[in-house]
Amino acid sequence: SMKELAKQADGFITFSAYYRDRMAELLEVDPEKFHLTPLGIETGGYTEVYEARKKRERANVIGYFARICPEKGFDLLVSAFLRLAEQNPDCHLHVGGWLSEKDREFLAKQTKRIEDAGLSDRFVYKGSPDHDGKLRFFEELDVFCVPARFVEPKGLYLLEAKICGIPIVAPDKGAFPEMVKASGG
Repeated sequence: SMKELAKQADGFITFSAYYRDRMAELLEVDPEKFHLTPLGIETGGYTEVYEARKKRERANVIGYFARICPEKGFDLLVSAFLRLAEQNPDCHLHVGGWLSEKDREFLAKQTKRIEDAGLSDRFVYKGSPDHDGKLRFFEELDVFCVPARFVEPKGLYLLEAKICGIPIVAPDKGAFPEMVKASGG
């Protein structure tokens, strides 16, 4: 079994204290066997986005860049956008990320909610752009949010937003609190 194999290992490398604690519990091994190596990203291009964002005027753009699915909480963000848009006529929602075949209907339902609220002109779906397209996407944002329903063990998208200087709103669970604290956010 995995538990028996884990007991034979000299150690493990993981990227967060959350994941260390969770895996130590699941595998029934001493957490001291886990060595933390925090996640990082190649900064090429992101620092340029940071500089460009400092020079532009704010436009009240909420951004989401992750897999488009219920698990990542895209519908929760749409609900928040609909409420915020009632109070702020300049609020926009820009979305990017991979869309699986099984989640196309989910995206269509969320898009319909936005259309029914009369906010189609304030919603942009960018699809899944290449790296340069992703950098341009981040340049447009004023705040970033992926309200994942599940306990996110990684959340690289938060690192990408943070390195661009974009304020983030994240669930207080999984690896997120650790990432926010480590960044001084």
